[in-house]
Amino acid sequence: MITVGETLYAATTSSWDAALPRGGRGVLRSTDGGRSWQNISNGLQNLNATSLATAGGWLYVGTVRGGVHRMKL
Repeated sequence: MITVGETLYAATTSSWDAALPRGGRGVLRSTDGGRSWQNISNGLQNLNATSLATAGGWLYVGTVRGGVHRMKL
């Protein structure tokens, strides 16, 4: 999770449920302190997000198998 101002961003990856893999949801954003979350993963080719970083008005999303995506904040 990363905080930019008052906004929280969380990376999600795949998980296992009843021995079945469930896909990741990508990047989630909260503007109310984590009480609710919005999926902002449109355009991500890989929804198994593992890390987040920010620089120069961009959110960088690291994914499983080494992919990196850039999203405008």
